[in-house]
Amino acid sequence: ERNAVGSVRAAWTPRRPGLRGVQAADAFDRAAAMINISWDSSALEMRLTGMREALGDLRPAWPRVHEIFIAFVAETFKSEGAYAGDKWVPLNPTYARQKQRRWGTKPILQASGALLMAFTRPSDPAHVYLTGPDFMEAGVRSVYAKAHQFGFALRHLPARPMIRQFTKAEGAMVVDVLLAHVLKGAQR
Repeated sequence: ERNAVGSVRAAWTPRRPGLRGVQAADAFDRAAAMINISWDSSALEMRLTGMREALGDLRPAWPRVHEIFIAFVAETFKSEGAYAGDKWVPLNPTYARQKQRRWGTKPILQASGALLMAFTRPSDPAHVYLTGPDFMEAGVRSVYAKAHQFGFALRHLPARPMIRQFTKAEGAMVVDVLLAHVLKGAQR
């Protein structure tokens, strides 16, 4: 809008919380072009409080992290361990022949499919998924799984770890899920 001496004055108030108003005036007002922005700190404090509360209770984010875990373990089984580390130790030749006669050409740790299902189907009785405000646990309740995860010297069973540290890809997905949860808290 123009005033009586011909200077231009603009006033703008955004709809976003935090900024109270932005005003711009031309050189006729103060002999310099300038912008004045004022900030309402209570809006920032409100958003930070929401983020703090979201960090204090990550339970809404855990289901998506659980899905990432399941997909990760499925890839680990599919690649016989190579997805996130070294490929699993091959079966000893005697057991490999016995397994082939009984189960056919199934991959390592997938003869009956029970172990893979326990890891990847939340409805499986052996599947574990526990959460709290600041933790998530996922895996299986199985002595068989434990023996393969860590090895069992008395049975000459080498370790074939099914649960490993996430790759960078899964790590980034988890960070994205948690960050989205925290930022959603800022919107409250």
